[in-house]
Amino acid sequence: MKKAFLCAVYLFLMLPLFAQIGFDSILFDNKTVFKNGIYSTLEELKYNSPRYPDSELELEKNQDRIYLNTLYYRNSRNTRLKFESSLYATVVEGRLSIFYDNQLNPVFLKGAISTFILNEIVTTTTYMPQNNMGYGYPGYGSTVPVTTSSVEVNIYCLDFATGFISKVNKENLEPIIMRDPVLYSSFKKIRSDANNKKSYPFISQYNTRNPMYIYVLPVIPKSEE
Repeated sequence: MKKAFLCAVYLFLMLPLFAQIGFDSILFDNKTVFKNGIYSTLEELKYNSPRYPDSELELEKNQDRIYLNTLYYRNSRNTRLKFESSLYATVVEGRLSIFYDNQLNPVFLKGAISTFILNEIVTTTTYMPQNNMGYGYPGYGSTVPVTTSSVEVNIYCLDFATGFISKVNKENLEPIIMRDPVLYSSFKKIRSDANNKKSYPFISQYNTRNPMYIYVLPVIPKSEE
């Protein structure tokens, strides 16, 4: 019985070592540099292992929208191929971009809550009163719909633990911040936050208090010949 207990304790103490045999882990923050390539899933990002290493999407200059059915890429041998996979993220010269809303959006804050800027087209329709050939009266008669479009620049966040992407605001951040009871005690005191200025600081605070790690293959030294 005593021998079995000692064996169990030994295995428990050795688990961290066994876990590191295949992969090492590094802190995921703004200093993290991912491997260049095309990533098809969040899991590939977490393991810093792109499905298409040293590959790059073939995009027009200043192309703002990306559609997978017409997308090509160049692999590590500079061969042009049809892209026939899901697209999650790309890394070009160390710059990480998340694919969302048919756009590649550069990540400017890396961590448990990563953030990026998204340009959104907002369409609004108003109804203007029709003149009725000069016989109408203000406030009466038919109206004509007038549609206008504009571009809004919004900050979005990626919950690196779950992969959930949402616009940064108090309501969307709350389920994430709630995982940290100490931080949440301050966060829930926010009442009115129309411009999200009170919510933004909690992203950095959460990242500091809840570090996220990614896995990398250990560097194997070359044997001397």
